[in-house]
Amino acid sequence: MNADSVLEPQRWGLSVENTQSLTQCLSGFWQRFQEDFKTKTRDIGEYAYHYICGQLRMENKRNFANIGCNMGVPGQNMQHFMSNSPWSAQAVIQHVQAEIAATPELRGDVLILDESANDKKGNKSAGAARQYSGRRGKVDMCQVGTLLAYTNGSEWTWVDGELYLPEQWFTQEMAELRERVGIPPERKFETKIELGWKMIQRVHANGFPFEAICCDDFYGQSGEFRARMNDAGHVYILTFRVVWATTRKAYPQTPTFQ
Repeated sequence: MNADSVLEPQRWGLSVENTQSLTQCLSGFWQRFQEDFKTKTRDIGEYAYHYICGQLRMENKRNFANIGCNMGVPGQNMQHFMSNSPWSAQAVIQHVQAEIAATPELRGDVLILDESANDKKGNKSAGAARQYSGRRGKVDMCQVGTLLAYTNGSEWTWVDGELYLPEQWFTQEMAELRERVGIPPERKFETKIELGWKMIQRVHANGFPFEAICCDDFYGQSGEFRARMNDAGHVYILTFRVVWATTRKAYPQTPTFQ
C-alpha cells in the first residue's frame, strides 16, 4: 500500500495490530449514538453508520452520491438524511460533550476556537461565497465553518460548530436561496467572533469541563471578545499579531511558548 495513502495505518501512528479491532470500535461507537437518529416514526441511524464509514474509507470525492455508491445505498437517500431528516445536530453534539465529560482521564483540557473552509464550485450551497479560506490562504469560493474543538494534548475532537453565513446571504436578493437550502428564517447575520462566543456559552451552559480557551489573532484582536471572556471568568490564551494576551489571574507573568 502507498505510504501516503490515508488507508495506511502508520500514517496515523497506528500499528497494523492496532487496526484489527477498528471495525468493532466503529460499530460500538455507532451503537452508542444510534438513538440520536431516531424520529417519531423511523430509525434512520443506519444512514449515519454508512456516512461515517464512507468518510473514513474513501480517500477523496466524499460527496453524498459517491458515499452512497460506495456503501451500497442510494445517494439521494444519503443526501436526504444529512439535509432534510429531522434529527437534531445539537443533540448529537451534546451527546459527544457528555461522553467526554463522563470520562475521568480526559482532564486538563482546553477549547480551541478556529474555523475550517470547504471548497465550493458555485454559490448555491448554504453560506458559499467568495471569502477567505485558511486552507488555501486566499479568498476563494468556499463555505466556512466556525468550530470549537477540544484537546487534552493527546486526544482531540470538535465539540460544537456553526456554519458562518456571510452578510450578503441576508440580502433580499438571497431570500429565495436561503429558503431553498433550508436556512431558518429566524437566522440573523452573526460574525465569526459572535458565533464563537455563542458556542463557548453553549458548552459552558451544558456543563462541559474545560480549563482554558485558545484562539488565534483573528479572535484575539477583538477587545469585546476578550472583555466577555474576562467577565465570564474564563482563562484564555489568545494571540493578536505577535503578542500573546493572557488573563493576568492565570498567568501573572508573560508565558513563554516553545
